[in-house]
Parts: sequence; structure tokens; C-alpha cells
Amino acid sequence: MAWDAASHQMVLVTGSGVISDPGATWVWDGTHWNHPKGAGLPAGAFFSPMRFDPVTNSLIAVACCVGPPPATGALNTTWRWDGADWILLPAPSHSPVEGTTMALDPITNRLVLCSCGVSPTTQHELLAWNGTGWTLLSSAPLPFEGGAEVTDSDHHALLRVGPPPATTGSGALPVQVWSLTASGWHRLGTGG
Repeated sequence: MAWDAASHQMVLVTGSGVISDPGATWVWDGTHWNHPKGAGLPAGAFFSPMRFDPVTNSLIAVACCVGPPPATGALNTTWRWDGADWILLPAPSHSPVEGTTMALDPITNRLVLCSCGVSPTTQHELLAWNGTGWTLLSSAPLPFEGGAEVTDSDHHALLRVGPPPATTGSGALPVQVWSLTASGWHRLGTGG
């Protein structure tokens, strides 16, 4: 679920749980959920994550897996919500193989997708949406696998939150918070 600032809609994407059935899109009008006619999603598509993109002024979603993988080897597809229906965007030359979390980097004003922690065989990387495709975000290596990206609007920062790389022992796991700057990732603190 994500807020579409362009159409002033809360958009919810649900799956049927059956790979042969298409997913459904629901829009909140302030009092009721509505299912726009023709806003179906392809069968077998699993949509996650989804965020509003200030570059294209539209809601962007990343999905897996619709049809055979494109020639680029990517498994994901990128979709744009036009306020009434989902539009499949052309696969760029560098598409994410997997997408786990997405957040807005307030410094660059770009969506950042982490291809992290889903498969041990894929390279963990950050990709930025430039309005037409995903580009590799050149930054220092990620401080840890897994976790999530979070937009900190108050401090104008993109944060990475998650467990430290080598956590041992029992009990509650500590959580590290890192901030992305022009020179790389910088640790802010530990909680938990």
C-alpha cells in the first residue's frame, strides 16, 4: 500500500494467493475501498515494493515475475500507476534482479531500491530510479545484508536499518542505523 500524491489516492495491491489469478488494485476514497475497472494486474505477479516517485510524479511498483525474464536477465518488472491502471514500463538495460525495499533518498530526490537479502546468489546493490530506468547507485558497500531503507524526512537522509553483520548470542538482536552520505554509509546508532 502506498500514497499516490499525484492522484491523491491510497493505493493497495493485493494478491489472490493463486498463481493463475490476477492481483487486484484497490483505491481508498476516504470512506470506502474501490476496485477500479480495468486495473487488474497480471497473474503470478507479486508486487513489492511500491512508492511515489517525484521524478515522474507517479506511483512506481516493482514486481516479480511476469512472463519469461527479459534479455537483461532481470526477473523484476517495473510498473507505473496512472491513477486508473498499471502500465508496464520497458525493461531498461540494468534492471534489478530482486527488489526487497524501496525508499526516497531526500538528497537526490530519487527512489532507491535495494536488491538485498532475498537470494544469497545475487549481488546486493542499491539502484536509483531516474524516471525511465534503474541505475546502479554508486556508494560504499552496504553495511549489512537484509534490513530496510527508510526515508528520514526530518533529517533529510536515507537510512538503512537492520541487524549488525555478525550478531551472536541469544535474546533481542541489536539494530543498527546507518545514513547514506556523499562519502558512503555512516553509522548513527544502535537500538534494541
